[in-house]
Amino acid sequence: MSASDPNCVFVTSNTQAADIIVDWLRSQGVQAEVQTHIKESDGVMMTPFANSDTSNHLEIHIADVDRAEEIRELILSRKDDLLSHAESVDKAPPEDMVVECEACGKSSVFPGELQGTVQECPHCGAYLDVPGGEDEFDWSIVDETQSEDELSENEDEDDSQTWG
Repeated sequence: MSASDPNCVFVTSNTQAADIIVDWLRSQGVQAEVQTHIKESDGVMMTPFANSDTSNHLEIHIADVDRAEEIRELILSRKDDLLSHAESVDKAPPEDMVVECEACGKSSVFPGELQGTVQECPHCGAYLDVPGGEDEFDWSIVDETQSEDELSENEDEDDSQTWG
């Protein structure tokens, strides 16, 4: 727990676990809230994939400091029961996805396990991106961007018309 704040009753890095515990505490009549803390960093070892955001921790604070120790013990005694729901949600298979083909315009349904993959359209054979999964990047914008070769060709054409 947080030694600097006596109101802190639980610390986790899992957002869903923090929300479940806060909801449970509120249902028990305890005023509780989640506070996010980002570790201070000097920037050493920071990359786009491992920055200070990856080391966040969530603290659950209660309003009544006199009950903090009692609430800590209560959470620890019920922790497995409370967080088993969070684990079951994480393990649940994703829902089916409906994807519309850009080539033929027809819709197809793919199992949730295929989220974040590329599949063939069953109607026309074109490639389809099944959204979701780990890869949340919107790849549709790639089709709209111009390559460096296209940009340099356009620049050459503009120069020839200007100086022509």
